[in-house]
This record gives sequence, C-alpha cells and structure tokens, in this order.
Amino acid sequence: MNKLRRPGTHFELGALDDIGGCRVIVDSPSQVDQVVLVLKTNLGFKGRNPEKDYIREPQKSGYRSYHLFAVVEDEGARYRVEIQVRTRLEHYWATAVEAMSEIYGHDYKSPPLPKEEESMDAERREFLTAVSALFALREGTSPVPGSEGLAANDVIRRLKSLSCLDQLMIDLRASADSVFQPDAIDDGSGGLFLLEFSRENQNLDVERFAVSELRDALRRYDSLERDIEGFTREKRNCIDGGGAYDNVVLSYAQNPEQLSVAYPNYSANVNLFTDMLKQYGI
Repeated sequence: MNKLRRPGTHFELGALDDIGGCRVIVDSPSQVDQVVLVLKTNLGFKGRNPEKDYIREPQKSGYRSYHLFAVVEDEGARYRVEIQVRTRLEHYWATAVEAMSEIYGHDYKSPPLPKEEESMDAERREFLTAVSALFALREGTSPVPGSEGLAANDVIRRLKSLSCLDQLMIDLRASADSVFQPDAIDDGSGGLFLLEFSRENQNLDVERFAVSELRDALRRYDSLERDIEGFTREKRNCIDGGGAYDNVVLSYAQNPEQLSVAYPNYSANVNLFTDMLKQYGI
C-alpha cells in the first residue's frame, strides 16, 4: 500500500509485480545465478522486463538483489508474482533497512524526499549505502553507485566519519536485544503467523492460525492494518499494555526458525547485521 501512496507515482494495483512474492536466500552470488537459471527454466515470466538484476546494477540506495517477475496461472486466473533471490549479506542489509524504519519511524525503503537533504535521515541513508558498498566488495560484485574505485578501508573511513554512526549502532543493537520473544511459537510447529510489532516499546506479539484458518487470519490482518492506517480511531494496544502496533506481517512458515530467517528484524536477529560490521571495527 505504501508503494501505491508514494508521492509522484501512479501505480495501479493490478499492474504491480510484487503484489505477491517469495524470496530465496543463498550463501553466495554464484548460487544466486544457479537459482535464477533453475527458475527461468521451470517458470513462466511476463513478456517485458521479466527480471531486474540489482546485484550487477545496484540501486543508488545500496539495494542489491535479483528480481524475477513470474506469471502464475490458477483456475483460469493469471497472477504476477515477484521472486527475489539474494545472498545472506544482501538480506542482512535489507533487514537493517527494515529495522531502522521501525526504530526511527521513517521509511528508508522509499526514495528520499527533498526535505531529507540536511537531516539525520540523510546520514542514515548514507550509512546504508556505505555498508552495502562494503558488502559488495566482500562478495566481489558490482560496486554500489558512488563507491566506484574505493577500497574497503576507504568505505570504512566514510562510515566512521558519519555523526549518526555511534547512536545508530547503539539503537540497532538495543532493538535486537529488546524485542520481546513470544511464547506462542515455542512448540516448533508451523502454520500462518501474524506478527504484530510495536515500535514504541519494541514489543512483538504473535498470533498463529492453522492453514485452514486463512480467511480468519486475513480478516484479523485487515483489521490491524486498518487500525494502523487510521481507518478507525480506536487505538489497539499490545497484550502487555504497551503502545499501539506500528506494523503487522502475515506469513506462512513450516516452523518458527523459518520466521527468524524471513523476518530477522522482528525476531531479534538484527545481530547478524551488527556482528558483520564488528568485523570491520564498526
């Protein structure tokens, strides 16, 4: 929905490629190429621009991933589905973007607005771009725009010159340490998981539904989304009495461990990102 509302855009819901999607996370860029080849061989794709290689051509923001846009047919209907294939490093970076958006209440996934130019948000974006440049160097892939010709030490010096760096790392580590780990997923079974996150107190609530309860899960998800978007004025509080939910995600997983991989910003695994930066003295 945020993509539909971005200023200066004119998206139509039926024309979006990522209205449905899935993600494949692998260990290396060479494995990305292998997975992409298998997918291209076995799936049908839309006619124009069926792929976007943001690994060989990273975005200015630092985003790196390989996107394929498949067309899936079911009972006479055609659905457009986005498939993202990325390495663990690329996924750690994307996780940090999500986590920082939750921490600071700012959408770092969307293009920057003009008013950001002199703000702390602009510095935080620079942090993300520089970290992505480091990871690209580590993986031996195309440089992130603005980092061409730079060595790792050059990028590290750029990172350490940012006035926001120390507090940003403190905030990321604190969010990783303080997210409430719910008891609702301790028994190891799978199903549909509704993750309900409160930025105010870093609280995570989880509701689980059986696959046969999909309609109930979607109704509950829709209700929470409407509360968050302000369609109702009734403030929904977390179970422990904290602040209102800021974000909800409905996901299928075969077990709770899969949730930790898919949504590490919710499951306190932002440490995977910060631990990687420790190797560079950050």
